[in-house]
Amino acid sequence: MVPHLIEAVLLCEQGVPKEDIDRAARLGLNYLIGPLGLIDLLGIDIFLHSCNNLLKRTGDQKFTPPKTIIEMVENNKLGCKTKHGFYEY
Repeated sequence: MVPHLIEAVLLCEQGVPKEDIDRAARLGLNYLIGPLGLIDLLGIDIFLHSCNNLLKRTGDQKFTPPKTIIEMVENNKLGCKTKHGFYEY
């Protein structure tokens, strides 16, 4: 699941609107929540920790956390728990 979520963040970094990414996952993949909304729900800091842990354990670069995630954690935008993430709560 982590590479899938990373890919959603990378699309966002490339300028694809976050609402479109999440809408496409809900409508096209029948997800209950889009990948960016899911990262907000999980906690952006927890997601960053998961990426770093998988990267360290496997050495596979596909687990490299996107810059956006690192910056959000540095700015205390941790998702639902801080009311600020990819979306405002």
